[in-house]
Amino acid sequence: MSEVKQSGANLLSRRNFLRGVGTVGVGAMLAACAAPGGAPASGGESGGDAPDAAGKEIKFYVFWGSPGAIADQLLADEALESYIGTGNTIDFKSGFNQEARLTAVASGTPPDIGIWGSYLDFMSRGAVIPLDDYIATSDVVKEENFISGNWDVIQYQGTIYGVPGFECFVRRGLNYNTRLVEEAGLDPDNPPVTWDELMVWHEALTKFDDAG
Repeated sequence: MSEVKQSGANLLSRRNFLRGVGTVGVGAMLAACAAPGGAPASGGESGGDAPDAAGKEIKFYVFWGSPGAIADQLLADEALESYIGTGNTIDFKSGFNQEARLTAVASGTPPDIGIWGSYLDFMSRGAVIPLDDYIATSDVVKEENFISGNWDVIQYQGTIYGVPGFECFVRRGLNYNTRLVEEAGLDPDNPPVTWDELMVWHEALTKFDDAG
């Protein structure tokens, strides 16, 4: 059974935790990519099997405090072991702010994997591993599967250092009152997906009082 060690007030949801372990930097992304020339990927065997570094602690740090403490579910989740390898453990920390992240890098004690924000600070310092060779052989991670802006943000000086897989870097959504939308003659089940469509909604929903 794999172990998850809590640190920080909040934990990720099960879905996001596994997605983060499996997609950002190491984990399933590397397991799904064969290193060029058949070389082992990051110490594991190339191919589709998850890397197995038995008995190792994997440091996984996240920059925000996430909703819900679900450590018990993570500990019991059978899928976790397939991502991190049999016998390995996870040291998970949330609310890991920028100052703490830079300090960890400067002191030589960075995490193995992270969802941090402000990625340029770490790319420019050479603190993260280039992933171009792995991605080039992946059947899963493809540029065309991502929003261009999200794909661009994981690169620095032409080199790829991450995968926009943790909610794909989309941090904001469109929130609206369905009653007001319907009253304006709009369809709440078909929200705008372009700026032009959003402007149509804006004009339909905007009401002016006597003050303008």
